[in-house]
Amino acid sequence: MFSTNDQGAIGALTGLRQAGATGKVKVVRYVAVDERALLAPALAKLPPREQSILRMRFVQGLTQSEIALSIGVSQMHVSRLLASSLEELRHHIGADTAD
Repeated sequence: MFSTNDQGAIGALTGLRQAGATGKVKVVRYVAVDERALLAPALAKLPPREQSILRMRFVQGLTQSEIALSIGVSQMHVSRLLASSLEELRHHIGADTAD
């Protein structure tokens, strides 16, 4: 499972931070709480491998090539998995916020 910090790092990449980017610390804290509330269920819907790839890329800061070596696939496949995982997160978050 992703920690609070992990979710914040990925939240910045899914576009969730744009809505509250006013520069005020208080607003940023509220946005971070909102991000975690939206991301936790969306991340849980991803398969473990995709969760792991997202964590390696956006939390640990590994390159796509380093991830590819770690899990035994090509860099191009890692790129596709990252793109599809982020799209799936956006979809889940969009579906959750449309209600």
